[in-house]
Amino acid sequence: MKPAQTLKALIITGAALLAIVVIPLFIGSGAPDPRYQNKPLSAWLKDLGVGNRAQQTWAEDAIRNIGTNALPMLLKELRAQDPLGWQLWYRIWPRKTYTVAADRCIAADRALQVLGPEAEAALPALLQIAADPQCGDNRPRGALAAIGPRAVTPMIYALTNSNQRVRSCAALVLTSIGPSGRDAAPALLRSLTDSDARVRAHAAGALSRIEADPKIAVPALTERLSDTDSYVRFCAVMSLGEFGGRATSAVPALRRLESDQSPKVRQQALDAVRRIEVGSVIK
Repeated sequence: MKPAQTLKALIITGAALLAIVVIPLFIGSGAPDPRYQNKPLSAWLKDLGVGNRAQQTWAEDAIRNIGTNALPMLLKELRAQDPLGWQLWYRIWPRKTYTVAADRCIAADRALQVLGPEAEAALPALLQIAADPQCGDNRPRGALAAIGPRAVTPMIYALTNSNQRVRSCAALVLTSIGPSGRDAAPALLRSLTDSDARVRAHAAGALSRIEADPKIAVPALTERLSDTDSYVRFCAVMSLGEFGGRATSAVPALRRLESDQSPKVRQQALDAVRRIEVGSVIK
């Protein structure tokens, strides 16, 4: 190839790469950008994500005032993904006029949590985000949990969803909701035998957090101590430990796990036995 042709090829390639990196910086999210005090939501989100404490407080107040009008943009931001080539761009250009996808997701999640129950209308969209393999089951967890008790029934239904990420997310959300999610105990108990290991693990972890009836939950969790997946065993052990003195029947099975192949499971089993024994003395 002649020098002139080589130079031309390099220029074309460079221009294409520059377009991939730069053009997304100047393209909007495509969602409405409502304003409060003549400042757009997108700017308030940046303050919420990277501002000082005073800026974050003002941003939270702005988001509450914008209310449900913020939902389209927040849901869009929660799905944010880095375009091809941005990782290189981040290394060579200060992040002053734009925000990486992870920061945008965090800010959107915090904003949705600020809205709390007011974001209930976004519940179906949040579950769709959980189903997206590019996002994962943990991304919408905080926003869903912040909806509070009104999210419990939808999470019970979500535990039977055909998508394992949605089922996993539902169990995680119920874990965060806590005792207000006690009505989900039967569904969580059924999820202990789910075909997906993450669902079984997160269901096990949720049972103690919602304060399920130990007479039913402890035997079911004890069965999961022999699960083939170490993460499921770990979560079951942790949950039994949180039941404290009400889980004394699980101690023999927990002691057998003190020689488990997984170091984390072994350590958690030791801790759980201690907590149960201390709890039984106090009880």
